[in-house]
Amino acid sequence: MSVSRFLAAMLVAGLLQFSFFHRFRVAGAGPDCLLIVCVYVGLNAGASWALVGPFSCGLLKDVLGAGRFGLHGLLFLCVGYVLNRHCRHLAHGGAGVRTVLVGASALVCSGAAICWELASRRGGGAAPLLVQLPVGAVYTMLLSLPAAVILKKAKVCKAKYDF
Repeated sequence: MSVSRFLAAMLVAGLLQFSFFHRFRVAGAGPDCLLIVCVYVGLNAGASWALVGPFSCGLLKDVLGAGRFGLHGLLFLCVGYVLNRHCRHLAHGGAGVRTVLVGASALVCSGAAICWELASRRGGGAAPLLVQLPVGAVYTMLLSLPAAVILKKAKVCKAKYDF
């Protein structure tokens, strides 16, 4: 795995997520560009990079102000591990399979972050947060299709399978 290409992809994804796509939110939810990079690395990188890469993407998301510090780092680390350990054989599947993996990862990460937010808050309704969960997952899935092509062309991971 090329460290410089991964860092460039991670920084571009973070900048796009928190500057460009922040303006195009639907029902309060936007796409998670860093999660797309996390899924790509989890499926295509070796075992150690499948842990380091998603964890650093999650920490960047936390540093840029997405919530409690370390929460997304831990969630992305778990996603990267599960994808690398149990779903790596799906990396050579079609675009639909990879899109579903991104959507499932978005649902898990957003759901866990929403549960953490609801558990730490006193009072307040859960309805706006629960609407954001499926909308954000679908938005991330739609963005993952062109992002997969870009990450493949940039050769972020030199893997056996294409993403």
